[in-house]
Amino acid sequence: MVGVAMFTVFWIHRTLNRRQWMTLLAVCLAVAFIVGRMPIPEERIHLLEYAGLGYLIVCALQTRLQNILLYNRGLGLVFLIGIGDELIQGILPSRIFDFRDIFFNAIGGIMGTIIGANTISKSD
Repeated sequence: MVGVAMFTVFWIHRTLNRRQWMTLLAVCLAVAFIVGRMPIPEERIHLLEYAGLGYLIVCALQTRLQNILLYNRGLGLVFLIGIGDELIQGILPSRIFDFRDIFFNAIGGIMGTIIGANTISKSD
């Protein structure tokens, strides 16, 4: 799964420098390590979903925002979406609100934001 993620990012952004590749590799390995230690499959999926969401939000916001504001707004948006997701689950009778899920959503969002921050270029 990590290999597929790296290939996808490579295909989208073919001109990564050495530092960007090393950061991407470190984040992908961290994701693989965390996902491998999660006992509940749904939590694994949430981490990966929110990593993808963080990446997509940073890529979408890059045309309007610059530098640290881009990443702060991107992370804030991912956190709000994760909290909203859990609040909706809390009011559904067949679902459960869990602070742990908010934490995993945030970790996934941070990882996706880091990947996005290191793969988008100023010229895109």
